Amino acid sequence: MLKRSTPGLLGATIALLVDGGYIAVIVSEGNDPVVGVVLVFALLIGGAGLAAGIGSVRRQPHVRTALLWPATAILLAIGLLAVFSVGLPLLVAGGLTATAARGATSAKP
Repeated sequence: MLKRSTPGLLGATIALLVDGGYIAVIVSEGNDPVVGVVLVFALLIGGAGLAAGIGSVRRQPHVRTALLWPATAILLAIGLLAVFSVGLPLLVAGGLTATAARGATSAKP
């Protein structure tokens, strides 16, 4: 039976910390964080972080894979798009969640 996934939890933690830092930087620059592209990216990063966190502690392999693979895809995609700003830690988080997702995919129910 699957227990919690440490790589998945680390990836989720990194994603949520990056999301908080991203919003903090935008606010410190005097911009409104609730508009346009900033809102979309903040929600995607936060949602992927939450999905990775929840997927990392669920026991059912099908639920884990259903949460971890989309979180991985979102983190890697945004990481590539934002590689010169907040992208590098998101790529690391995506790699960690991919490791967790691969483990959940190969687990027996």
